[in-house]
Amino acid sequence: MWFESDTIIMCLFIFLISGGLFMLKQRNSKRPLFHFEVFGSQNVIAGMILFFIFYLIRSGLNNVYSIMATVWKWPWDYIVNIQYWNVAGTLLGYFCQGSAW
Repeated sequence: MWFESDTIIMCLFIFLISGGLFMLKQRNSKRPLFHFEVFGSQNVIAGMILFFIFYLIRSGLNNVYSIMATVWKWPWDYIVNIQYWNVAGTLLGYFCQGSAW
């Protein structure tokens, strides 16, 4: 329903025009501030995909914690303990994976 607002449509239009002009200026500049060639690297693309996946997982966990609090009416101290276990499991998985390399 965002695009039913004239203000949001105008802001999107201004963003697209100014973003396009910025990209043209950077590509034609002798010393650009931003190098678009970076996006040709496979490592950068893989990193962006991983960032997107991890962000989806994070938002999914926030939804789970919200359901615990509002729907199931669990006390916050219990939910925080579950979050501590989640962080501990993440760190344990990180360090165990790191030692395998």
